[in-house]
Amino acid sequence: PAQMKGDLKMFASATQRGMINAKGLLFTAVLFLSLFTSLTAEAALSILSQPANSSVYEGKSISFKVSATSNRTIRYYWYKNGSMLSNKTNTLTISSANATSAGTYSCIVNDGRTKLNCTPFTLTVNEIVRITTQPSNQILDAGTNASLKVAATGTAPMTYQWYKNGTAISGATASTLTYSSSTTSNTGNYYCVVKNPGSSATSSTAALQIVATVSTGSAQISWST
Repeated sequence: PAQMKGDLKMFASATQRGMINAKGLLFTAVLFLSLFTSLTAEAALSILSQPANSSVYEGKSISFKVSATSNRTIRYYWYKNGSMLSNKTNTLTISSANATSAGTYSCIVNDGRTKLNCTPFTLTVNEIVRITTQPSNQILDAGTNASLKVAATGTAPMTYQWYKNGTAISGATASTLTYSSSTTSNTGNYYCVVKNPGSSATSSTAALQIVATVSTGSAQISWST
Protein backbone atom coordinates (compact mmCIF):
# COMPACT_ATOMS: atom_id res chain seq x y z
CA PRO A 1 0.00 0.00 0.00
CA ALA A 2 2.80 2.46 0.82
CA GLN A 3 4.45 1.71 -2.51
CA MET A 4 1.13 2.22 -4.33
CA LYS A 5 0.63 5.61 -2.67
CA GLY A 6 4.09 6.67 -3.72
CA ASP A 7 3.44 5.57 -7.30
CA LEU A 8 0.17 7.52 -7.38
CA LYS A 9 1.90 10.68 -6.12
CA MET A 10 4.59 10.37 -8.79
CA PHE A 11 1.94 9.86 -11.49
CA ALA A 12 -0.08 12.86 -10.29
CA SER A 13 3.05 15.01 -10.21
CA ALA A 14 4.06 13.97 -13.72
CA THR A 15 0.53 14.57 -15.01
CA GLN A 16 0.52 18.04 -13.44
CA ARG A 17 3.87 18.83 -15.01
CA GLY A 18 2.55 17.69 -18.37
CA MET A 19 -0.46 19.94 -18.09
CA ILE A 20 1.78 22.86 -17.16
CA ASN A 21 4.04 22.14 -20.14
CA ALA A 22 1.00 21.88 -22.43
CA LYS A 23 -0.30 25.23 -21.18
CA GLY A 24 3.14 26.76 -21.72
CA LEU A 25 3.26 25.47 -25.26
CA LEU A 26 -0.25 26.73 -25.93
CA PHE A 27 0.62 30.19 -24.54
CA THR A 28 3.78 30.30 -26.66
CA ALA A 29 1.83 29.30 -29.78
CA VAL A 30 -0.81 31.96 -29.15
CA LEU A 31 1.87 34.60 -28.53
CA PHE A 32 3.72 33.63 -31.73
CA LEU A 33 0.49 33.68 -33.75
CA SER A 34 -0.44 37.10 -32.36
CA LEU A 35 3.04 38.46 -33.13
CA PHE A 36 2.97 36.95 -36.63
CA THR A 37 -0.49 38.42 -37.29
CA SER A 38 0.66 41.80 -36.04
CA LEU A 39 3.76 41.78 -38.24
CA THR A 40 1.74 40.59 -41.23
CA ALA A 41 -0.82 43.34 -40.73
CA GLU A 42 1.94 45.93 -40.43
CA ALA A 43 3.59 44.66 -43.59
CA ALA A 44 0.40 44.62 -45.67
CA LEU A 45 0.05 47.28 -48.39
CA SER A 46 -2.77 49.68 -47.65
CA ILE A 47 -4.10 52.82 -49.39
CA LEU A 48 -4.75 55.56 -46.85
CA SER A 49 -6.10 58.28 -49.16
CA GLN A 50 -6.64 58.73 -52.89
CA PRO A 51 -7.85 61.38 -55.39
CA ALA A 52 -11.49 62.26 -56.07
CA ASN A 53 -13.33 63.80 -59.03
CA SER A 54 -12.05 67.33 -59.66
CA SER A 55 -12.31 70.29 -62.03
CA VAL A 56 -9.82 72.96 -63.09
CA TYR A 57 -9.91 76.01 -65.36
CA GLU A 58 -7.83 76.20 -68.51
CA GLY A 59 -4.28 77.36 -67.85
CA LYS A 60 -4.36 76.40 -64.17
CA SER A 61 -2.45 73.58 -62.48
CA ILE A 62 -3.84 70.76 -60.35
CA SER A 63 -2.22 67.89 -58.41
CA PHE A 64 -3.52 64.47 -57.40
CA LYS A 65 -1.94 62.48 -54.57
CA VAL A 66 -2.28 58.91 -53.35
CA SER A 67 -1.10 57.99 -49.86
CA ALA A 68 -0.20 54.36 -49.11
CA THR A 69 1.67 52.45 -46.42
CA SER A 70 3.79 49.28 -46.46
CA ASN A 71 7.09 48.13 -44.92
CA ARG A 72 8.24 47.40 -48.45
CA THR A 73 9.16 49.82 -51.24
CA ILE A 74 6.00 51.15 -52.90
CA ARG A 75 5.81 51.84 -56.63
CA TYR A 76 3.17 54.08 -58.17
CA TYR A 77 1.60 53.89 -61.63
CA TRP A 78 -0.80 56.47 -63.08
CA TYR A 79 -3.21 56.01 -65.98
CA LYS A 80 -5.33 58.32 -68.12
CA ASN A 81 -8.21 56.80 -70.08
CA GLY A 82 -6.54 53.41 -69.60
CA SER A 83 -3.09 54.44 -70.90
CA MET A 84 -0.10 54.49 -68.54
CA LEU A 85 1.52 57.85 -67.88
CA SER A 86 5.24 58.44 -67.38
CA ASN A 87 4.85 59.69 -63.81
CA LYS A 88 6.02 57.16 -61.18
CA THR A 89 5.65 59.15 -57.95
CA ASN A 90 2.76 59.32 -55.49
CA THR A 91 1.75 62.75 -56.85
CA LEU A 92 0.45 63.46 -60.35
CA THR A 93 0.61 67.15 -61.37
CA ILE A 94 -1.09 68.57 -64.45
CA SER A 95 0.35 71.96 -65.35
CA SER A 96 -1.45 74.53 -67.49
CA ALA A 97 -4.52 72.35 -68.06
CA ASN A 98 -6.27 72.41 -71.43
CA ALA A 99 -9.14 70.57 -73.09
CA THR A 100 -6.99 67.50 -73.74
CA SER A 101 -6.22 67.20 -70.01
CA ALA A 102 -9.81 66.17 -69.29
CA GLY A 103 -10.47 62.45 -68.85
CA THR A 104 -10.72 59.52 -66.45
CA TYR A 105 -7.65 58.86 -64.34
CA SER A 106 -6.63 55.96 -62.11
CA CYS A 107 -3.57 54.69 -60.27
CA ILE A 108 -2.00 51.46 -59.04
CA VAL A 109 0.23 51.02 -55.97
CA ASN A 110 2.49 47.97 -55.79
CA ASP A 111 4.95 46.94 -53.09
CA GLY A 112 6.21 43.84 -54.90
CA ARG A 113 3.93 41.57 -52.91
CA THR A 114 0.53 43.21 -53.22
CA LYS A 115 -1.03 45.39 -55.93
CA LEU A 116 -3.95 47.72 -55.19
CA ASN A 117 -6.04 49.83 -57.56
CA CYS A 118 -7.21 53.35 -56.75
CA THR A 119 -10.82 54.26 -57.43
CA PRO A 120 -10.99 55.89 -60.91
CA PHE A 121 -11.66 59.64 -60.87
CA THR A 122 -12.48 62.23 -63.52
CA LEU A 123 -10.90 65.59 -64.32
CA THR A 124 -13.10 68.25 -65.91
CA VAL A 125 -11.44 71.24 -67.58
CA ASN A 126 -13.58 74.39 -67.50
CA GLU A 127 -13.33 76.99 -70.27
CA ILE A 128 -12.01 80.45 -69.50
CA VAL A 129 -13.91 83.51 -70.77
CA ARG A 130 -13.20 84.46 -74.39
CA ILE A 131 -14.87 87.52 -75.95
CA THR A 132 -16.11 86.68 -79.43
CA THR A 133 -17.94 89.92 -80.33
CA GLN A 134 -16.60 93.33 -79.37
CA PRO A 135 -18.68 96.52 -78.92
CA SER A 136 -18.43 98.95 -81.86
CA ASN A 137 -18.06 102.73 -82.13
CA GLN A 138 -21.30 104.58 -82.81
CA ILE A 139 -22.47 108.11 -83.64
CA LEU A 140 -26.20 108.61 -83.10
CA ASP A 141 -28.74 111.41 -82.92
CA ALA A 142 -30.12 112.27 -79.51
CA GLY A 143 -33.43 110.60 -78.78
CA THR A 144 -32.64 107.43 -80.71
CA ASN A 145 -31.96 104.00 -79.17
CA ALA A 146 -28.28 103.35 -78.49
CA SER A 147 -27.02 99.78 -77.88
CA LEU A 148 -23.58 98.38 -77.15
CA LYS A 149 -23.19 94.60 -77.33
CA VAL A 150 -20.59 92.05 -76.29
CA ALA A 151 -20.61 88.26 -76.77
CA ALA A 152 -18.40 85.73 -74.98
CA THR A 153 -17.88 82.00 -74.49
CA GLY A 154 -16.83 80.16 -71.34
CA THR A 155 -18.05 77.79 -68.68
CA ALA A 156 -21.14 79.14 -66.94
CA PRO A 157 -22.02 81.05 -64.88
CA MET A 158 -20.77 84.23 -66.55
CA THR A 159 -21.33 87.80 -65.36
CA TYR A 160 -21.15 91.12 -67.22
CA GLN A 161 -20.30 94.63 -66.04
CA TRP A 162 -20.23 97.70 -68.29
CA TYR A 163 -18.00 100.70 -67.65
CA LYS A 164 -18.27 104.29 -68.94
CA ASN A 165 -15.08 106.35 -68.91
CA GLY A 166 -13.56 103.83 -66.48
CA THR A 167 -16.45 103.84 -63.96
CA ALA A 168 -18.81 100.91 -63.45
CA ILE A 169 -22.38 101.66 -64.55
CA SER A 170 -24.89 100.71 -61.88
CA GLY A 171 -27.28 97.99 -63.10
CA ALA A 172 -25.46 97.49 -66.41
CA THR A 173 -24.89 93.76 -65.92
CA ALA A 174 -26.18 92.22 -69.16
CA SER A 175 -24.39 91.42 -72.39
CA THR A 176 -26.14 94.42 -74.02
CA LEU A 177 -26.15 97.99 -72.75
CA THR A 178 -29.11 99.99 -74.07
CA TYR A 179 -30.17 103.64 -73.84
CA SER A 180 -33.77 103.67 -75.08
CA SER A 181 -33.79 107.43 -75.63
CA SER A 182 -30.21 108.58 -75.71
CA THR A 183 -29.04 112.04 -74.72
CA THR A 184 -25.76 113.89 -75.14
CA SER A 185 -24.91 112.89 -71.54
CA ASN A 186 -24.55 109.29 -72.75
CA THR A 187 -21.55 110.23 -74.86
CA GLY A 188 -18.40 108.47 -73.63
CA ASN A 189 -16.02 105.52 -73.93
CA TYR A 190 -17.47 102.14 -72.99
CA TYR A 191 -16.12 98.65 -72.33
CA CYS A 192 -17.39 95.48 -70.65
CA VAL A 193 -15.72 93.05 -68.22
CA VAL A 194 -16.95 89.43 -68.51
CA LYS A 195 -16.18 86.95 -65.73
CA ASN A 196 -16.79 83.37 -64.66
CA PRO A 197 -15.55 81.77 -61.41
CA GLY A 198 -12.13 80.99 -62.89
CA SER A 199 -11.33 83.79 -65.33
CA SER A 200 -12.00 87.32 -66.55
CA ALA A 201 -11.85 89.13 -69.92
CA THR A 202 -12.18 92.79 -70.84
CA SER A 203 -13.65 93.92 -74.13
CA SER A 204 -12.18 96.57 -76.37
CA THR A 205 -13.29 100.15 -75.77
CA ALA A 206 -16.04 101.59 -77.97
CA ALA A 207 -16.78 105.30 -78.37
CA LEU A 208 -20.44 106.30 -78.24
CA GLN A 209 -21.22 109.82 -79.47
CA ILE A 210 -24.70 111.24 -79.14
CA VAL A 211 -25.26 114.33 -81.31
CA ALA A 212 -27.86 116.95 -80.43
CA THR A 213 -30.44 117.34 -83.20
CA VAL A 214 -31.32 120.77 -84.79
CA SER A 215 -34.99 121.66 -84.63
CA THR A 216 -36.50 123.40 -87.68
CA GLY A 217 -39.70 125.39 -88.01
CA SER A 218 -41.28 128.64 -89.23
CA ALA A 219 -42.51 131.88 -87.71
CA GLN A 220 -44.65 134.78 -88.95
CA ILE A 221 -43.49 138.24 -88.01
CA SER A 222 -45.44 141.45 -88.54
CA TRP A 223 -44.71 145.06 -87.62
CA SER A 224 -45.87 148.58 -88.19
CA THR A 225 -43.76 151.29 -89.67
